[in-house]
Amino acid sequence: MKVNRANQIWQFDIDDTLIMWDKSKYPQLQKVLIPTKKGVAEVHKNEYNCNLLKKLAKLGWYIRVHSGSGVAWAKLVVETLGLEEYVDEVAVKPRGETDDQPPGDGLAYRAYRDPIKGGETT
Repeated sequence: MKVNRANQIWQFDIDDTLIMWDKSKYPQLQKVLIPTKKGVAEVHKNEYNCNLLKKLAKLGWYIRVHSGSGVAWAKLVVETLGLEEYVDEVAVKPRGETDDQPPGDGLAYRAYRDPIKGGETT
């Protein structure tokens, strides 16, 4: 059994969170080329979320990055974006959670950050 003794954990998704796939929707964001087995993926970096990740890591949060596309993809993106020193764990995206509190109980904060404006929507 692995025991994570972190006091504060924050999770970041990869696709359409740290990187944005719709290049036409976000042309002003920095282009990033990610080498894959199928060629090169051209995506845009969501600087707001990458900066939030760095800020939380510097404040002592345990940073977990996950992707529904798997651990290898998440690791590759973290490395390509140069975030390795800020990320504590890379994992597959969780498919569910069981808790004693209903969703929206205020114990977990979940927000979408606009990649252009940086504003949050909870």
